[in-house]
Amino acid sequence: MAHSFVNPAAFHTWLERLRVNDPETFRQFAEDYGPYMMGVIRRSLHADTRLFEVTLDVLQRAYLKLALGALMDYDFDCPEDLKAFLTRLAEFEARQANRRAQGR
Repeated sequence: MAHSFVNPAAFHTWLERLRVNDPETFRQFAEDYGPYMMGVIRRSLHADTRLFEVTLDVLQRAYLKLALGALMDYDFDCPEDLKAFLTRLAEFEARQANRRAQGR
């Protein structure tokens, strides 16, 4: 991930802007964290699921959850805490895609 924060206050300010869906902050978030989340999703999707759902669609579902307020319920002390949350979110969305593919 490319984004580095000068200090904890800078991270928290950025996070608050992300929580209120500031367009520029979300664009920066997608650039910085999107490739990482995409990798988590690719590793978590079953091969047959990738035939049924595009990895980018699964990432978009995760982004939608973030935009709808998924970050509001959690406190993140540092970027590593956010990364751990994003890992779990990406894995969850991939598991959901695997379930949808099995049920087709």
